[in-house]
Amino acid sequence: MALTAIDVVHTSNVAPASSVKPAASSAHLHPLDDITPAENKLAVELIRDYHRDDGFQPWFEAVQRQEPRKALLFPWLDAYHSGRSPAPLPRKVEALYIEPKTARIHEAIIDLASQKLESHNIVPGNHRTNLDISQLQEFERELLKDPLVKQALEQLGLDADTPIASDPWIYGADSFEDQPYLMQFLMYLKSPHNAHDGDNFHYSWPLPFVPVVDVITGKIARVDWCYTGNSADGMIHTWKQGWAKSNMEEREYMPHLQNNFQPRAGLKPLILQQPEGASFTVNGKSVEWQGWKFRISWTAREGLTLHDLRFNGRSLFHRLSMSEMTAPYGDPRPPLHRKQAFDVGDASCGFTANSLSLGCDCLGAIHYFDGHLALPNGELLQ
Repeated sequence: MALTAIDVVHTSNVAPASSVKPAASSAHLHPLDDITPAENKLAVELIRDYHRDDGFQPWFEAVQRQEPRKALLFPWLDAYHSGRSPAPLPRKVEALYIEPKTARIHEAIIDLASQKLESHNIVPGNHRTNLDISQLQEFERELLKDPLVKQALEQLGLDADTPIASDPWIYGADSFEDQPYLMQFLMYLKSPHNAHDGDNFHYSWPLPFVPVVDVITGKIARVDWCYTGNSADGMIHTWKQGWAKSNMEEREYMPHLQNNFQPRAGLKPLILQQPEGASFTVNGKSVEWQGWKFRISWTAREGLTLHDLRFNGRSLFHRLSMSEMTAPYGDPRPPLHRKQAFDVGDASCGFTANSLSLGCDCLGAIHYFDGHLALPNGELLQ
């Protein structure tokens, strides 16, 4: 499954929560179907109404269908596959949102049938949500304007207008105590020859400083310089003392950016043909292929999720998803000791997935699935 378009389903012209009704009954929906635009609209308005007198507008990080507990869902699925018509399970929505001025995290469960918040919880202060893409874009725009970053570039002998790429990272923590809400940016020098090309591979030219941003204020709190020494020299030497732009070499992957690129010789034509179409069938979010049958859904955190996987009618897996993927870079020297990516929990696979298009990413008889994700203002991204 992939996001197939960058379209926003608007929810601005919405009546007060007390009068909002779902556009259609949920009785026809499978319990594992993603929430509909109407259900998203209802959940967002109920949360806004709940906090109407609390002095903040919720900043939504995720609004999605709450999966029924396995104890309820498994018997329902068995009845469904045996040809019976089990009674609909309760449709509920789970929402994760923050207070913009404090970053305090809220969790809520909404019962769609009763149109009420079933539960509301404030998460302890030493927790953080995933990276917020819209927030990161604003930070990146302001980063190179900051005097501390300009000063760091000057110390490296670089002009203020030098083409720079910044890579936002979760700051991490060294304890479980409540700490300031910080974010760090790894900095890279773009090749002056290809700076405006979106395929420029900037990772081959790292810069030896890391701006640290206070997320609440949106300002740079400090600039950390990268150590090159070890415990023997007191970790006092930084790259800025020996860094030289002249030592850097371009390492481009894209053919059109490489000098004297030559394609591999001896390749024969490859032609994909499916004269009778594809071997799989799709019915809504249900997929069948060669005895396999399963359902797909999409979450903000995990991205693609597979449910109720059966082979020739036999249940094999209740749920499959990628719960986490991490890359511990393992450099003990500060500040790069904080460099460890959690691609699911920190970055959110659902939000960072690329939309796919026929002829570009996939060839042949392809079926694309739409997915919906909530934007910070409660509108839907499809």
